[in-house]
Amino acid sequence: MYRPVVVLFCLTLLAAARTAYGQHADPITENLYAPDLLLRHADEVGLDEAQKQFITSQARENRQKYVEMQQNLQSQMAVLADILRQDHPDEQVALDQLDKVLAAERDIKRVQLSMALAIRGKLTPEQQSKARELRQKYAAETHRQPPSDSMRGKMQRLQERIKQMQDQGRDPSALIGAAAQGKRLIEEGKPQDAEAALDKALAIDSDEKK
Repeated sequence: MYRPVVVLFCLTLLAAARTAYGQHADPITENLYAPDLLLRHADEVGLDEAQKQFITSQARENRQKYVEMQQNLQSQMAVLADILRQDHPDEQVALDQLDKVLAAERDIKRVQLSMALAIRGKLTPEQQSKARELRQKYAAETHRQPPSDSMRGKMQRLQERIKQMQDQGRDPSALIGAAAQGKRLIEEGKPQDAEAALDKALAIDSDEKK
């Protein structure tokens, strides 16, 4: 039977996504501003053309980095899944591979934080204050809205498919990246993008069945 560690990780992501709407932002995210939020409210924040161009270039550059690093994370998770699928996996080998998974996650967060700090460094104190107000307002509105029936249904279907993969001894690591992306998007206040990520995860599993 498929080892439960990777499955448990993926289910934890889904559970966190279910409750993210009601959670308060952590102290780190409260002091960082997403590029799309700043660009969408450029006039309110008071961005000049140079600032808008800088934010746009940072977002474009880091988007490609994120895709590549997310692929690396999924690859490392797949290796860990292969190790855990063995009847008697070597504990040290598994732990060493887990370190690689955690390192890949750390690298993603470092890139995200680096971009956010670079962008914030281009904002005046007044612009940062306005951006913080907009972020808090948007976060409050998002947290007041529960996940849609469609979102809950897709989360439930994804969870059921992961359980099926566990029972069949199949590798669910391809779904982990999409689930992680959906959780991140929900936490960033992007429920529509999060639902699209869940659609992608469900499509991955459907394609494998064909």
